[in-house]
Formats: sequence, C-alpha cells, structure tokens
Amino acid sequence: MTTTRKKTLLHCGILTGILGAVVLLIFLMHPGCVYGAQTDWSNQHFAIPEYFRTRFYATGNLFPNFAMQLGGGQNIFNFAYYGLYSPVILLSFAFPWLSMATYLQISNILLTLLSAFLCYFWLRKWFVPNLSLFMAVLYLLAAPVIFHSHHHIMFVNYFPFLFWALFAVHHALEKRCSLSLIAASACILLTSFFFSVGAFFAILIYAVFLTLHQHHVHLFRQLMRTIGITCLHLLLGTVLAAFLLLPVAWTLLHGRDVSGSSQSLWSLLLPGMHLNYLTYSPFSIGMTSFSILAICAMLCFPQRAYRFLAGVFGVILACPLLLYLMNGTMYLDPKAYIPLLPLLLLLCGFFWKTLQSHQIALRSTLLLFSAVLGMGILSQTGTDAEQIAVILDGLSMLAAFLFYFRRQNAKSSGNASTKILLIPTLAFSTATCLTVNLCDTYMSKEDVSIVYSSEIQTLTDQIAAEDDGFYRISNEYHAGDTVNRIWGSNYYRSSVYSSVHNAAFSDFYFRQTHNENGIRNAAMIVQSKNPVFGILMGEKYLISQKPITRYGFRQIGQEGAYLLYENTLAYPIGFATANIMTTEELKGLRYPNQLEALLENAVVNAKDLPEDSTFHAKQPDSIHQIAPSYTATAYSDKQITAIGNDKYYVHSKTDFSVTVTLDEPIDDLLLLKFHVDNHLGNGTTTGDVAITINGIRNKLTDPQWKYQNNNNNFQYTLSSDKPIQKLKLKFSAGDYVISKPVIYTMEYQVLEDTSAEISPWQLHHDTLGDDTMAGSIQVKQDGWFVLAVPYDIGFHVTVDGKETAYSRTDTDFLGFPITQGKHQISITYTAPLAKAGKYCSAAGIGLTLLFFTGNCWLRRRKQKQHF
Repeated sequence: MTTTRKKTLLHCGILTGILGAVVLLIFLMHPGCVYGAQTDWSNQHFAIPEYFRTRFYATGNLFPNFAMQLGGGQNIFNFAYYGLYSPVILLSFAFPWLSMATYLQISNILLTLLSAFLCYFWLRKWFVPNLSLFMAVLYLLAAPVIFHSHHHIMFVNYFPFLFWALFAVHHALEKRCSLSLIAASACILLTSFFFSVGAFFAILIYAVFLTLHQHHVHLFRQLMRTIGITCLHLLLGTVLAAFLLLPVAWTLLHGRDVSGSSQSLWSLLLPGMHLNYLTYSPFSIGMTSFSILAICAMLCFPQRAYRFLAGVFGVILACPLLLYLMNGTMYLDPKAYIPLLPLLLLLCGFFWKTLQSHQIALRSTLLLFSAVLGMGILSQTGTDAEQIAVILDGLSMLAAFLFYFRRQNAKSSGNASTKILLIPTLAFSTATCLTVNLCDTYMSKEDVSIVYSSEIQTLTDQIAAEDDGFYRISNEYHAGDTVNRIWGSNYYRSSVYSSVHNAAFSDFYFRQTHNENGIRNAAMIVQSKNPVFGILMGEKYLISQKPITRYGFRQIGQEGAYLLYENTLAYPIGFATANIMTTEELKGLRYPNQLEALLENAVVNAKDLPEDSTFHAKQPDSIHQIAPSYTATAYSDKQITAIGNDKYYVHSKTDFSVTVTLDEPIDDLLLLKFHVDNHLGNGTTTGDVAITINGIRNKLTDPQWKYQNNNNNFQYTLSSDKPIQKLKLKFSAGDYVISKPVIYTMEYQVLEDTSAEISPWQLHHDTLGDDTMAGSIQVKQDGWFVLAVPYDIGFHVTVDGKETAYSRTDTDFLGFPITQGKHQISITYTAPLAKAGKYCSAAGIGLTLLFFTGNCWLRRRKQKQHF
C-alpha cells in the first residue's frame, strides 16, 4: 500500500471518528433518544416519506397524483419537499422491513459521512492532503452539517450530489459535455428543490472561478463560454426533473402560506455587515470568524480568481437583497446560503495556502478584518449565544492574526506562527458544532414507538375488517407528533402538516368551521376537537387515550391504553342533499349561524346553480346567544382585571387556572369566542399566549415570530353527552388583553336531523384506487352532491359515465348537481402540470442524449481534422 493511500485512509478514518464522536456524544447526553429532533422530524421528515412508501406498496404506482389519506385528500405534490422523488427516499422502498424512522437515521449519518469524504477528495484537487483534511474537518464541524442530519434533513441531504456536481464541472468545461453534471443537477433538484437555487448558484460560481483561475487571455470569451456551458447543463438537469418541478411550481403558487415576516425596501437595499449570514448558526453557513478573515485576505489578494470568490462572499455579507431573492422573497433567512459552504471552505483553503507561502497582504488584511469585525459586532443580530460567540471568536481571531502579523514583521518563523490561527479556528468550530448538536431536543425511543404504535395499528385493522366504506379516522393522542402518520392504506385523516398544503382546506379549517388553533405554526392543521368539523369531514372513528364524553360518540373498542370511538353523527365523505344555500346567503349570516348553515345545506355559488334550479335553503334557527350567570373561583383581581368595554387585562408571571361554574347547566352545543391581543401598543410583546377551556386550547404566537398563526380570535366548540355546568380555564403567563367575549348555543337535535336527511355515496376499499374514487348513490330527491375533499383544480368527474363539471361547494369542498335516482359516480384526480412535466422530462432525456452524441461527434471530427 502506497504512502499516499495510507494517508488517504487515515484521513477518512479521522473524518469518520469525528462524526462518530459527535453522534456518540448525542446519545450519551440524551439517553434513550433517537437520531432525530423533536422539531418536525417525527411529524414531517419521516412520517411523510413513510406515507409515500406505504402508498407505493398499496398501489404499485411510482407516479401518483393524489394523497387521499392526508389533509382530507390533496395534490400529492404539496408534499414533494419531503422527498417524493428523492433518490434517498426512493431507495428506502427496497427495505420494507426497516421503518422509515430507522432508515432515515442510518441514511442521514451515512450521507453526512459520504459528503465529508467527497468534500475531502474534492479539496484534494486543489490542496495537499493535510490541508484538505483540515478543511474537510471544518466542513463537518460547520453548524448546519451534522445538526440538520437529525433536524431538518432537506437542508443538507443534497450535499453528496452537490459535491458530485462540483467534480463534474471540471469535465464539463474541458469536454463541453458532462452527463455527470446533468445527472447530479437533476438529483439535487429531486432531493431538495428549495436548496437547489443555492446549489446551482454555487455550481455556477465555481465554474466561473475555475475559468478565472485557468485562463488569462481572451478572458471575456472564456467566461461567456463557461457560463453558457454550465447553464446549459443545469438547464438540462432541470428539464429532466420537470416531472417533479412543474407540478411543484403549481402547488407553490397556490398552496404556500404567506410569511408573517415583512421587509421594508430600505432594509433590503441598505448595505450592512451581516456576519450572522456566514457564522455560528445552523440556519446559516455556520462557520467561524476564520472564514471572515479568509474573505478579507482574499479581497486584498492580487489574483483575480481569488478576489472574485472573496467578492461573492463580500456581497453576501453586505447585501440582504440577494438573500431575500434566494428565499423566494418570503423572508431574510440565511439558511438559503448553506449550499455555498463548499465554496467558502475552498476560499479558506486558499487563504491558508497563501498565508503559509507569505503571499498575504498582512497590513491591508488586518485593517479590513478589523473594520468588518467591528461593524459586524455592532450590527450583529441573532440569539444571545451567537452574539457572544461573534465577540469572543472574532476578538480571539483578531488577536491571533495580530500576533502572527507582529511575528512576521519581526521576521520570525512565519510557517511556525501560522499555527496560532488553528487554536481559535478549531476551538470555536468544535464549540459551535457541539453546542448546536448537544443542545438540540431529540425524540425518545418511546416517542417513536408511539408514532409506530402497534395498538393503533390493531385498531385500524379492526376498523378496516368491519367497515368496508370510505371514512376518516381522527387521532387525538399525541396529535402533533402523529399529524401525518398513516397506519395503512385504509387510514384516511383530516390533519396535515406541510409547508405547502391545499389553501381551500386551510380556509375551511380555520375560517369556515371556526376550529380552535392550539399550534403556533399555522401550517400545522392538527386534529380538531370541534364536533361540527368532525361531522362535516366524515370523521367516523376516533382514537384516544382519554375517555371521550362528546355528544354522539360511543366506545366500540379498546387495545391496550387506546380507546376506539364511533361518531354516530358523522356524515359520509360523499353525499347528496336537497337543501342548497348560496354562498352569498352564507356570507350574510353571523359566525355561529354559518356553522348550522353548513351542516344543513350544500353551499353553492349562485352562478354555479342550474338555470332552472328550484332548490331551497334551510335557514339556521337553533342558534341562541346567551349570557349565563356564573361564579368563578381560584384567581385574583391582579391576574384578571376588567378595564371596561368588555375588555379584560391578564397579567401573571406564571400560568394559572380559573373554574367557572354556571348557575344553570347547558344541554346544547356550546360555542365561545373572544379576541386576544398580545401586542399592547407600547412596543413590547408578551410572547405566545395560550388559553385552554375544558381541554380545548387556543394559542396566539408572538407578533415577532416570522411564522405567525394570526389566531387573534379564540374559538371553542364544546360538546358533552351530559349538560355542561363547569368550564375549566387555563391561562398562560404574560400580559395580554381579552375582549369581545360572546357565548352561543346550538341545539343537538340539528346534528341528529341533518345526518338523517342526506343520501350517502357508497364507496368501498376496492373502489378507492390510487387517484380515483368510484361508487354508487341512491339520491332521495334532486339536489346537490357534496364531496368532503378540499376543492382543487384537476378533478375529473363522471356521473353514469358522462363527464360532469364540478364547482366549489361548502365554500371549500367540491360538488355538482345531481338528480333523483341511482347513479354511478367516478372522481379521478390528475395533478396540474403533472402530464406536462412528464412530457418535458421525456424531452429532456432526448435532448440530453442528442447533446451528448452531438458533442462526441464534434470531438471526433476535430480529432480527425487535427490528424
């Protein structure tokens, strides 16, 4: 074995040891944990890929259009961000015996190690082995790399493909054609399309850097050639991935929540020194002040290739507008720069190399670094820990470089003195890595066992064996962790948590049925305890660990600690009714009357009704506003103070509870509503506010949080199989104002009568295929068919084999007119632009082959002419 190979193996062993040590420390510091964070990992990062795999095993379709089991039924490309066509996730289909949680833990550790190896070998193209190892170690220790392998995996799981692309750039510029670069580009897009913007930017910058480094004559022509070749390869990779990108683009335009963060034009255009874009945080590039020193040094270096690369990062530091654009104009989040980490490491490597060869302009570098560091410290934003880190690390690096500067001027051994810069670099890189990883919150093995509960699986199988229809199952145990969990292909649910989701369903959940919102993230639609919502969504079964005493529910099973209930009042997911109200009439009703109108009618826009329509609406008449007499205990006037005009000021340093006892019990559905404001007008906020009434929680997020839920109106719909006499209220600590409290009742008889009047659509498991629902219905009288599936473009409806136009129904569902008698109804969903995307990808394959063969032919022709 040669010395070089031994050194390579040793270096790979060192990288493996560093990663292994960090992973081991995580397990030692968090006994009983798994390699996955509490934040989003369970309810998104493995739950949604687990659904993709479950769906594939059930249908055998690798190109689905519809996620019938999630969020009431949605365009499956709403969930593409979580790995619908990621090569990493698709590989898991070959390992059915491994749970997705286990598979992702293993694969993410291996991907991190693979990316470190590739980083090392890529850097070997530029530096000696020892320097390449040093930079690869800094890659592993960078805040986002290991952190996001267990936190937000899409932030870093594309790195192996990015390094593949950086390798391939050399061949593409030399030969003008590289299938590797095209394939790597496509894999980046399929793995993490959000970060592909930063990754493609990194590839283009690297290609330009290579040209500047290698060419010194006819430079403009060479640059144009480089940009053209690189962009052509990236474009072909994009076209190959069009079968994913086109339908995803459509969902992003129609289903992305608007960020609560707003930026003024002045803040975007005003230059600054934003060190937090590059340092310490796992939601940035996450290096240390060593990288800032490298940028300053290379800006003063005479060779233009190095100045160009340093200039790019100088613009990144100074210009927030670029970051805003790379985040899709949603917010200023430095996470978009994470793909540029390899280029920053490359720049740091050149800095170290030139420093050792005494080519650095020390005085200019020292002055520029001092100025940048000073401005950065004065304007630093971020957590307290990050602000302390930039001061300690920055001053340590400044002192180390100043020491080196003085040694150099004193003509001491320059090579020896450069090692002093290693001390703050490795110390703060290691501290950053350990801090972010060891301070993260991890799921426990017990938490994972809950998500994969065998008891819930048994209850789900029991339901499927006894009920062959189309129904939804609600799960109130660990509702946040299991929001996207599907126990088999016959498990349909209303809840969903995805950054992109059906906007109609979000509107129906929050604004039409007035559900509680106990989650600070508005993108998470968890299982609601509102009985009206459950009835309208066809939630026929409910699984809970707590006894349920709601009106209309009866226990039908138990497995271990899990209780199974049937909602006897739940509507079929598809049904016909003769009661039709126009959307205009519904908008004219008050809040609680709208709920009754939705229960008793199909709500249709007037322009969508047939011209000869003779349908009538059933007007709501069972809603009553009340002002019950009560007594309240267990609170002081200092905690809740009446300030007039139905306003109450809540002030408490700790959470507290209040018990309200009604003088007369209420034997109806109870609806409560009041306004909450946690922005008191003096420039201060109290943070999140949560108020729970009889186990139903509402939360309002801090106004300064970028993902605000805007839940200022707290709404509670209380149901009980016994008269309600006590209300148990829990208030969170803080300072906030409650105003405009109102209480209504709705007669339970409404729920009984309306469920008996409708004509159900008969659906069975074997007719709920892939992207299609098909079944028969016996309609009692002419009316309107309602399907409790969120409205979307892309449905194809046939009634008795004849194509039928559908329209928006119940404000956010879909429906169509139907006549009395028996009918066969088939509804199929095709994702918008999915077919166009497949055609583009097919064309991309042809163009790629044509490009490759054409380039080969040209090269051979030139070789013949040369000889």
